[in-house]
Amino acid sequence: NRNENESNSNTRAEDINHNLVNRSTVYNQAIANGKNFNGNVIYRKKFKKEGRSMSFGLSGSKVENDQESRLISNNYLVATNMNIDYNQNKYNLTDNNQFGVQATYSEPLIKNNVFLELNYRYSQNRNESNNRTYDLDANGVETYNDRFSNHYKFNYDMNRGGMAFRYNKNKINASIGGDMANTNFEQINYTRSELSRTYSQQNFFPKATFRYKFNTYSSF
Repeated sequence: NRNENESNSNTRAEDINHNLVNRSTVYNQAIANGKNFNGNVIYRKKFKKEGRSMSFGLSGSKVENDQESRLISNNYLVATNMNIDYNQNKYNLTDNNQFGVQATYSEPLIKNNVFLELNYRYSQNRNESNNRTYDLDANGVETYNDRFSNHYKFNYDMNRGGMAFRYNKNKINASIGGDMANTNFEQINYTRSELSRTYSQQNFFPKATFRYKFNTYSSF
């Protein structure tokens, strides 16, 4: 997927007496290439024993964008009688990758009225952004501009598992249980290493449901 854009703009700002405050001229040209992939697989199985079942799923996606752009701008500030000019090349790369695994298992305990349900899920996310800016001199030679550049990664991993007991008989459907989750975060800042950090969280998610079915069309 390829996109090309080119734009020119001229702006000016005035005070309430219509005196010029500043004016700017901006030219921008960008060429972007993108990739996008995603998919998932689900497997379900019912066993001979009534009420016993399992499922397993995989999912993943990748989104990548690569952009090169040229910026030429002239900015005049009346208050300081200064011109601020930019002649820059910019290279921006973003990459996002996701992966997940999910599994469930159900086992009947008492006459197909009480069931034990187990579940597990793993989620992974990898994000990277690399934005590089270079100033151009009169000969077109590039000089790295760290003020307008940044490069960082964000990694996320979660393991979550739990169990629940479900009761289903006549007009009543109820369940009670809970999940435990451990989540790890990693922030890597290549531009300013002092901002990098890692941390984790542990959480418990109790859950309970109750449903009473009055008839085919109404329930509580």
